[in-house]
Amino acid sequence: MRFLLYFLHLVLLLLGAAVPSAQAWGKEGHYMVRKIAEELFSKRAKAAVLNLLPESAGGDLAAVWDTSIIETAMKDFYHNDVDVMLEAIKMNITDEWADGVKDWKKCREKSATCADKYATESITLSCDYAYKDVEQDITLGDDYFFSRIPVVEKRIAQAGVRLAQVINHVFRKRGKMEILELLSQKLHQIHLI
Repeated sequence: MRFLLYFLHLVLLLLGAAVPSAQAWGKEGHYMVRKIAEELFSKRAKAAVLNLLPESAGGDLAAVWDTSIIETAMKDFYHNDVDVMLEAIKMNITDEWADGVKDWKKCREKSATCADKYATESITLSCDYAYKDVEQDITLGDDYFFSRIPVVEKRIAQAGVRLAQVINHVFRKRGKMEILELLSQKLHQIHLI
C-alpha cells in the first residue's frame, strides 16, 4: 500500500508538471480535463488509476485532483452545467478540432509529457489572446471574455487528450519497478526544462 501511495504522489506530480496552465481553470476546468482523459484511458491505465485512488475517493479521480472565463461560459452558454460544457468540448474534439488532435499528441523529442511544447503554446496564446488589447487599470468586459472562451475550451480539450496520453503511456504493460523508473526519468526531464 505504501508503494501505491508513493506512486500516486509521483503520478500527480508528473501530471501537474505536464499541464502547468491547468491551475487557472478552477474545479470545473479540472473536472472537464479529467473526464476527457478518463474516456481516452486504455483499459489497463484506467484500472491502474482506479487502483491507486484512496478509498475515500470512491473511484472518482476528481476527488484527488482538485475561473472566471469558464464560469462566464458556463453561466452564459451552458446553463451553469459543467457536464453540458464538457459535452460541447468533447463534441469539438471529434468534430471541429478532429484534424488537429494528432498534432496535440506530438512532441519534437521523445518525451511523454512534452512540457516544453505545452509551455510554448501557452506563452503564445497568452500574448495573442490573454494580454492582447488589455491595458492596465481597465475592467475586462464581455467582449474580452466571449472572444477568449473558444481558446480556453480548446486548451481544456488539449489537456484532457494529453493527460490521457501520459497516463496510457505510463501504464503500458510494465511492472511496478519499470513504472517507477519511467516516472523518475520523466520527472527528471521536466525538472531540466
